[in-house]
Amino acid sequence: IDYAGPMVDSGRTDNTMSRDIVVESCTMRAYGEMKPHGILVGGHSGAPGSYYYGIRVVNNYCDGAIQSAIRPYQWRNSVIEGNVLLNSDGSGIIARGSSFLSITGNQIAGCGGYGIYLYDSPFSKIRGNSVDTCGLEGVTVSGESISCTVDGNTVRSSQSYGIAIVNGSNNCAVNSNFVQGAGA
Repeated sequence: IDYAGPMVDSGRTDNTMSRDIVVESCTMRAYGEMKPHGILVGGHSGAPGSYYYGIRVVNNYCDGAIQSAIRPYQWRNSVIEGNVLLNSDGSGIIARGSSFLSITGNQIAGCGGYGIYLYDSPFSKIRGNSVDTCGLEGVTVSGESISCTVDGNTVRSSQSYGIAIVNGSNNCAVNSNFVQGAGA
């Protein structure tokens, strides 16, 4: 998910950000001699001060992403729900510069980085996710991710903290989570 900005070599750019995109019931994995792609869905650029609105990433399956499986960048009022994300070299879900995200009911296992990581993503909700055997923290809320909710998640066997709220993320509610084997 990208925008028509200065990186697009089409001659005309207007910095239009995408809206109301649904990525549903897709599968990403290695097939035969083909290796998996870097990311199932996400972005890495956006027009300054603008957002992608209404992005829905639901009920997808991703096994073996070379980077992070789902990477929201400057998404607002968006949903990441019911996805199965396995064996990513990077993180399961890593969101930057987003707000009002709903990350709910995802199954994440075997990632090399974070299970779920929010950076500068205020007013977001991380609910009812299962995170198992990640190389860093299970769930991390960082940067200016103020007023976030982390509840009802299960984190097992993360190599560092099970759940971490750090670096300026204030007024967050962390309730009814289950953490087992963190830092092991």
